[in-house]
Amino acid sequence: MTLIFFQNCVSPHQMPYIKELHKFDGVEKVFLFVPRVDYDERKDLGWCAKEYLDAVGVEVCVSPSDDAVRKALVGKGRVIAVFNGIRADVDVFRWFKLSLDYKVERALFQEPPFTFKYPLWLHKVRFFFQDKKYVKHFKYVLAVGPDSASYFHGWSEDWKIVPFMYCTELVGDAQAQYQQSSTFRLCFVGSLTKRKNVGVLLRALSSLKDESRIRLDVVGDGELRKVHEAFVKEKGMTEAVSFRGVVPMSEISDIVSQCDVLVLPSLHDGWGAVVNEALMVGTYVVVSDKCGVRALIQDKRLGLVFKSDDEQSLCEALSRSLVWAKKEDLNFSRAWRREWAARNISGKAVAKRLLDALS
Repeated sequence: MTLIFFQNCVSPHQMPYIKELHKFDGVEKVFLFVPRVDYDERKDLGWCAKEYLDAVGVEVCVSPSDDAVRKALVGKGRVIAVFNGIRADVDVFRWFKLSLDYKVERALFQEPPFTFKYPLWLHKVRFFFQDKKYVKHFKYVLAVGPDSASYFHGWSEDWKIVPFMYCTELVGDAQAQYQQSSTFRLCFVGSLTKRKNVGVLLRALSSLKDESRIRLDVVGDGELRKVHEAFVKEKGMTEAVSFRGVVPMSEISDIVSQCDVLVLPSLHDGWGAVVNEALMVGTYVVVSDKCGVRALIQDKRLGLVFKSDDEQSLCEALSRSLVWAKKEDLNFSRAWRREWAARNISGKAVAKRLLDALS
């Protein structure tokens, strides 16, 4: 089997499973074709994808010629081409059109429609007129999150819909880094934008009765940072809330591992890979029901899901987490979460899930 991935950039949230694929029996070759290593705006958020350019077992091709793509498409044995969407990037779309001249199986790796910006009906209209004609060329849909699986299920009876995800790297001994504290430590990691909705977290925090012993680290930057800082000052919460700004992606797991709970309050998130990072280091999570990663939270030992943009719902989730933390249950279960993550959402586990779906 030859596996070829066509993406708009090198993704730190996909490479952990892509670089595991060559270790499985039957995988002859793995290619990754991208027009760029990364986007400048992602670098500004602390991303660093260039470390994956020399990944063992993956031939990473940046800005490849069409001849290089054609050569890969005529690879040995069964050839499966996985496209990260077909419209988000002009190069990926060109490579998709080029692949139509070859006898390959195609998979569509796709997040749900971005309904935060455009209503769902408009996405359906666009897809019907612009992309429905390409449905017949795909055999699989790697649907990122339950909303994606639901959306794409109705477009073709011939598609095999595979519930899928992003993933992150396994890290070292996070338990050794974590230190029990009398302070209940929360963290948020992401951009400070309307979509990420940090405002509801700050409002919920200001109304918690046990606020005096709660600390929140806000990691990231964005257009609403000054607004959030002004709110914190107005409410007299400057000692409870720390704005840490942008930090390198390589340091995120260390920060998250020192927290009791990671909160992701987004109004829309196709997935939310920072939740993967939290679970990897054993940190409990509280996520909104508008995040695709909610699909992972099937066991309350992993975390809780609250109603998006509902301050009361978030307060209840944080209060329940606080009660558990007082009993040290969150600390005692950190090892269980790390073990669960290694079995279910590590690069190796996601690679196996992909290969099982393609078999």
